[in-house]
Amino acid sequence: MIRFKIWLIWFVIGVVSVGGVAVQNEGAASVNSEKHEREVLISPDQDGLVGRESGQEEHRPAIIRRSTGTLSNEAAAIPDVKNDGTVAEDGSAPTGEQKLVESGKELRESVNAKRDRLVALSHKKQEIAGRLDKMKEKARLQQKSLNTMLDLREQEQEVKRQYTENLQSVKSALPALTRNIDSLEAERRTAEVDLKHAQTRLEDLKDRLDNVEDGLKHLDLETWLSESASISPMMREAFMLTRDTMNPAIEGLSTSMDNSAHQPWPTILLNSHREKKPRWLMD
Repeated sequence: MIRFKIWLIWFVIGVVSVGGVAVQNEGAASVNSEKHEREVLISPDQDGLVGRESGQEEHRPAIIRRSTGTLSNEAAAIPDVKNDGTVAEDGSAPTGEQKLVESGKELRESVNAKRDRLVALSHKKQEIAGRLDKMKEKARLQQKSLNTMLDLREQEQEVKRQYTENLQSVKSALPALTRNIDSLEAERRTAEVDLKHAQTRLEDLKDRLDNVEDGLKHLDLETWLSESASISPMMREAFMLTRDTMNPAIEGLSTSMDNSAHQPWPTILLNSHREKKPRWLMD
């Protein structure tokens, strides 16, 4: 729609320009025609005769001023002649010359009118030229606005294209992200289960250690060693030597496990219950 309006404005500008040139040419042609008509009326014939309008043929020179249409002093000094060829008594001009003078006046008035019309046409042409310049400036601004709109539309298309590409990229990467999230969720659930098993195993070990500690506290090692027939004297002596060091070690291990029960366990220790335990902690 905007392009059609711009095309219509340029069409109107062209029509106005052609019309102004045509009017100017018409005015110039009219003035030239009037000038030519005036020269024909007031110029002598090829044989030097004047006054063909009234049918008179006088072999006297008639000097006529083309600018004013009046007779010169030399022509005025020649006696006036009537229509019948005689000289007028009152000195009035003959009828043919009178018509020629009147025709010159009318021609001068016509030329002046044509000149005034030409001046008016010139002013009209300047006015049309001014309007034409304004229309050209308006068309230029509209063309500039159209170019700006086209640039903005191209930028909009580029933004849409980039958005579509980014959206397709996100859609393509979405399944992989979903799989990663599912895998992480599965690992989290597995870690929670392992943590529960580790906590249960820890509680079990703590209970066993407490039982061992209670048993050792109530155990008379010397009586047990003396009554046991399967223990050699060397073994009895070794047990007696290590008795003072075993009880503090067991108490320290029990305290350490009590403190660890209230702390978060790292993932690497979640499967610790599967590791091989010391033989003296096993049933």
